[in-house]
Amino acid sequence: MPNRPNAPYYFPGGLVKDGEAPGDTCDREIYEALNLPLSYHDLLNTAWAPPKTPAAPSSLTFLYDYGTYDTQQIISNISLNPARVADWALMTPEDALEVLHPNQKDLMHAGLAGVRYVNQRQKPLATHPPFEPTRHAQPTRRCLALRR
Repeated sequence: MPNRPNAPYYFPGGLVKDGEAPGDTCDREIYEALNLPLSYHDLLNTAWAPPKTPAAPSSLTFLYDYGTYDTQQIISNISLNPARVADWALMTPEDALEVLHPNQKDLMHAGLAGVRYVNQRQKPLATHPPFEPTRHAQPTRRCLALRR
C-alpha cells in the first residue's frame, strides 16, 4: 500500500457480511486491519449517504463507542496489516476532527454533539443526550483512526 502522509484518516470499517450485525462488522474490520480484538459498547451515531454513481448503492455508516481501554495496552497489541492499512493513530476526539476525512469528521462531530442520525445534508433527524465524557475513558478519550 502506498504511503500517503497527507491522506485523511478514516474510522475502521467496511462492508457488512451477510448475516453480520453492523457492530460486529466494525469489530471484525478493526481485527483484520490491526489484529486488535475489541468489542463495541454503544452506538454513537449513524449517517446515510446517497450513491456515488448511478450503479452504486447508497451507504449507511455507524459510529461506535468502544469504551475504556488502556492506551499502552492498545498500542503494544497493534499489528498493522499493510495490505489493508498504511498507518494508524490513536488520538483525542479534538485531534481526530483535524485529520479525519470530511464525511467522517461530520459524523463524529454530530455524534459528540448528541445528534443520533444525520443524512447526506447533515440535517439532524433525531437527537439523544450529548456525549458524556464521564461515562467514557478518563482522563483522556481516544479515537482510533486509520489511513489507507
